[in-house]
Amino acid sequence: MNLVSTLIGLLQRSLTPKRLWSWHTCLLVVLLFWLFAALTAPPRQMIFAGLAFIFFIVGVGIFITENPVSLFGVSLNNWILSICLCLFVFGGANGQLNQWFWVSFPSLAAAIALAPEFVRLGRFTVPDSSKRQRIIIFFLSHVLVSCWFQFHFKIDNWIERNPNLMQGDFSRSGFVIEVDY
Repeated sequence: MNLVSTLIGLLQRSLTPKRLWSWHTCLLVVLLFWLFAALTAPPRQMIFAGLAFIFFIVGVGIFITENPVSLFGVSLNNWILSICLCLFVFGGANGQLNQWFWVSFPSLAAAIALAPEFVRLGRFTVPDSSKRQRIIIFFLSHVLVSCWFQFHFKIDNWIERNPNLMQGDFSRSGFVIEVDY
């Protein structure tokens, strides 16, 4: 019995958030909504699952704000949050990611990363002229990645509708590369 009470105390200490507005709290709310979703019928089940995903996104946002994630000195926080948001908006129930997910998340990542440049103390501001060139290049580089994804889907659609396009030799092409899945 002493072991069980020790485990319960350890679990309670590890799950009890230090403050109300933390990622721990959001995680507990997510678990609670998933429990509600598991115990209810389909109309309410989707509502509870959606609320759980919203709190998951908020929890991820708080977590990456407190513990920034970077790879080789490049922050990945905006990409992580953008992927979570696009999964919520464009994620299918069957687990397939459609083209809107792939086209949207790079531009949304840029918008998330640049939002603090335009909002100061809850008010919209125009960035300094010294920062504008960096902001434009940063945003347009993310839009370029979105365009590459859209170009992939466009070429894939053309080849699906017109299979005779594949008869051409793309080995010397500068922008079409054959990828085997």
